[in-house]
Formats: sequence, structure tokens, C-alpha cells
Amino acid sequence: MRGWGLVIGLLAAVTVLALALKAVPPGVLVVGALAAGGYGAYRFSRRKKAAKENLEGRALGLQAADGDLFGLAGLPLELLSRGPEGRGVDNVLWGSWETVDVRLFDFRYTSGDDGDRRFTCALLALERDVPPVVVEPKIFFTPLAERGRLSIVEVDDQAFGEAFDVRAGDPTFATGLLDDDTKQWMERRNGIAFEVNGRMLLTYMPWDRRDLLALLEAGVNLGRRLAVEPVRQGRAAGSKRPTASKGSAGSASSKKAASSTKRASPGKAASPGKAAAKRTRASEGHSGPRPAPEAPV
Repeated sequence: MRGWGLVIGLLAAVTVLALALKAVPPGVLVVGALAAGGYGAYRFSRRKKAAKENLEGRALGLQAADGDLFGLAGLPLELLSRGPEGRGVDNVLWGSWETVDVRLFDFRYTSGDDGDRRFTCALLALERDVPPVVVEPKIFFTPLAERGRLSIVEVDDQAFGEAFDVRAGDPTFATGLLDDDTKQWMERRNGIAFEVNGRMLLTYMPWDRRDLLALLEAGVNLGRRLAVEPVRQGRAAGSKRPTASKGSAGSASSKKAASSTKRASPGKAASPGKAAAKRTRASEGHSGPRPAPEAPV
């Protein structure tokens, strides 16, 4: 009996709904259906995005932060200084990844040319201080007014110069960092930008191409390259003075003396007899003739 009651109630509800829809103009029905469909799609997209972010955070061993707890938007990095208005940080993940402290976040700002722009970023800590350098793919189409005050670095590589915009506070350091191996490695990173300043290393890409794992891997790899860069840069600049090998341990003075000796006596070496005669004449010239021995009595 209870089941029949539910069926009758459902039929009555459908009948009332049909009569109500019949009384409503068709235009209102269409608008209402579109609005309901759009709202449903928005809610589904938000749920899907939230589920993906939580899954990524758990898979990477990171924790989610509520808002910008670390003050990321105020860090002295060129990207984070863009857009004085409409700037903000959200979707922050933090923790340790491969023994490195990391911060993952989305950064947005209002661009004067393109409206709102949004990037996904990974911030890592370096082992030493480095001067500011930015290496950004030109496909980002960053307006000239938003590129900061760093000097443009001309890279001696036409293909790399056409693909990347390089800016630095110390152009010598930037060119030392961007050796052939590093440039080829950056070209294979599939549109990731790099920025360093002090002990901060930032990798970032457009938000619609979000790939957290790729950002982390690129940041850790560049951090390792920066850790050994001073040695490579010093050798390239000729700052390390060469040292003598074991086989040529003689000093410069001894070599000079040997050279002067050769110049002084280019001929053959004197025989022992002639040398003794020379010594005898030299001795007589300085001390006079020697007295003859007395005869025995």
C-alpha cells in the first residue's frame, strides 16, 4: 500500500509540473534551462578541479594551505611584482619534495594588455645566494612594460635567443649559467620559465598548462646546476690560475738561469785538462807564483 502511495504522489507531482510549465512562456523555459545547465557545469568543473588539486597534493606528499600563509605575493621576484592591481596567490601547497622545501601556488595579476593573467609556480630554496636572472619563453608574450628592470642579455645562440627572453642583474653570471648543456636542457622543458634571486628559485608556466610535477623536477634540476656553477664559471672566466705539474716542478728562476748559461756557452763543453789549466792561471793571477820547495839538507 505504501509503494502505491509513492507512485500516486510521483504522478501527481509530474502532472502539476506539466501544467505549470504549460502556463510559463517558452522563452522563460529556455532561459531557465540554460541557466540551470550552466550552473551545473560550473559546479561540476569546480568539484573536478578541487579533486584534482587534492589528489596532486597527496600524490606529491604536500599539504594544502588556506590562503597565502607564507606571504608569497610579496617576495622580491620579478614575476610576483607584476600587476600592481588585481594581484593574488591561491591554491598553495607546501612541504618537502625530494628533501627540498617547496611551495606550489597559482599567481594571478591584471595585465594592462591582456587582462587577467595566471601562472602556476613552484618555489624552491637554493644553497647559496645568486644574482637575479630570468629566463622566460617568448611564447608567454609578456608585455615589455611588465618585464621589470633587469638588463636584457644577448645570448650567443640564435635558436635559444629566438625562443627565450633572458634578463639579468649580472649578465656575466647569466651567460656563465647558460652553457650549451643548460640551454639545451631548458629547451626540452616544454615551456617552463625560470627565475632566481638570492636563495630563491622559481619555475612557472601558464595556468592552463598546469603540471606540478614538471615544475618541481625542473626546479630541483636547475638548483643542482646552480650548486656547481661557480666552479664551471670560474674556469670559463680564467679566474683559476694554472699550477705547475710534477714533471715541471723547477722554478722560473732556475729555468732562467739555465737559459742564460746556455746562451753564455753555446759551444762544446771544455775538457777536464783545459779546465784545470784555466783554474791554475786564475789562481796565479790572484795570489802570485807559488814558492819552490826547499832542497833537503
